[in-house]
Amino acid sequence: MNKKAQMITIFFSLFLILAIITILGIEYTNLQTNQNLNSLEQAYNLPKLEYYNFLGILSKTSNINPSNNTIIILNSTVQNIYDNFFQNLNATLLELNTNNLIMRSVMTLYINGKENSNTSIGYGTQSNFTAVILPNTDYVSLYLNGTKIVPLTQGKATYLNTLQPGLYKVTAYSNASGLKNITYYEKVLITTFIESNLPSGTKWNVTYDGITNTSTSDKITFSVPPGTYSFSVPDVFASCIHTPSPSSGTLTAYSSQSITFSVCPHT
Repeated sequence: MNKKAQMITIFFSLFLILAIITILGIEYTNLQTNQNLNSLEQAYNLPKLEYYNFLGILSKTSNINPSNNTIIILNSTVQNIYDNFFQNLNATLLELNTNNLIMRSVMTLYINGKENSNTSIGYGTQSNFTAVILPNTDYVSLYLNGTKIVPLTQGKATYLNTLQPGLYKVTAYSNASGLKNITYYEKVLITTFIESNLPSGTKWNVTYDGITNTSTSDKITFSVPPGTYSFSVPDVFASCIHTPSPSSGTLTAYSSQSITFSVCPHT
């Protein structure tokens, strides 16, 4: 065998050895990766995910639905690229290294069952604020208008209460590294009738959705489910007969209606 043939044989032998080492290395890495991903699936209660090995960059992703905090799992070598991309889509990125599993905490705030959203409810309805964090070994707490209402709790924090009408700022907080607070608002609404022209302290009443409420102030309120209901306001007898306007009609719940009473003539 001449020298050139020997060199070619040596070259192909080295190439074959390198290819075998590369394949074995990828298979070993795949094994490590799958072990890590199995741990990840358990920690985040994820369904079985599809696995990809593309040009040596290991990745495994769930179905991408950015509006629902989809969990994306990638090799750390492409972390920066995908960080920027998926953050713009409001998705959640979990970093996967071939040797170490870095679990980034995922926190979600539910207000009356709605995920990461402002909500409105009628007065008299119980408010339900729930913050959930994954993995569930992390801790989360709740604040209402800046005041802590649930201390740091592992996995999930829940607050149930019937609040007075008004606007409430609800914040989920975690001491997990790198995790930002989540803040949304709940508005507690009530149906209100407001009178004018009655002498101070005069008793008047309104019947709304079949319910009659009475007051000596200028406001009468109702707590009813969403909908549109009939109302009626009777005359008021004080120093004279005060006639309301309007005396009847319909009103959508959680709105207000002005009632103007006639003024007594001067004597």
